[in-house]
Amino acid sequence: MKRTKQAFVGGRFLSKGSRPASEYLLSGLIKCEKCGSNFHGRRYSKKQGVTRLYRCGGYNMYGNNICSRWEVNGERIENFIIGHIQNKIDNPKWRSELREEIIRIVRVIEDRSGDRLCAIDKEIKELSLKIENWKKAIEKGIELDNAVNIINKYSFQREQLYREKSKLLERTGSGSADKAVDKMLSYLDDFKDVLARGEPEKRKDFIRMFVKNVVMCPENKQARILFYRRPLSDIIGEEKECELTEEVIYQN
Repeated sequence: MKRTKQAFVGGRFLSKGSRPASEYLLSGLIKCEKCGSNFHGRRYSKKQGVTRLYRCGGYNMYGNNICSRWEVNGERIENFIIGHIQNKIDNPKWRSELREEIIRIVRVIEDRSGDRLCAIDKEIKELSLKIENWKKAIEKGIELDNAVNIINKYSFQREQLYREKSKLLERTGSGSADKAVDKMLSYLDDFKDVLARGEPEKRKDFIRMFVKNVVMCPENKQARILFYRRPLSDIIGEEKECELTEEVIYQN
């Protein structure tokens, strides 16, 4: 059996299809500043129990020729990041600023929705007129098959517009921007429970809403963690407001 296609877990080899979900919450987020490689999760068994570590993939593959050996305790850096997120969630000033930012975005989306509704109504009227004209052409003796195909095409396009209109009306009619934002912010308290007791994949997804990336610096044994300033802004849908970041230093 080829070991290159297996994962070694807990002293035994597992087939690829039976691999467990990764317990490393920062996998895919951590890169080495020196060589540009991803940091990979590793496990070491000791008398005190299993220790989870992150190690530079460049060093792991090629040794000192590529990078320096530096390992970071996985639980410590993960807890550091989770603690920072939880402090933000509990900070009234941060929540107030986030609320104002999301209200602004929601209102922009509502304005765009209104403009789109007007455009949809215009397109529906134009398609309906075209359909009626082709029906009249059939009555006058135009080739039936070709006319029916064209009518069906226009009818399908009109149906798609009706569906889009229905979705927009549902979104804009769900309540005021303030109510929508209050409901969204209430999810933050649920996310605290996810961070504390959730499954690894759910915890990963939530951490990625707050963390843009983690840059590991082997020379000074530091990690530069870039947090999004407005982490909920881009989950609204159309807006991408998560470009502003703040840097936090983790010292190993």
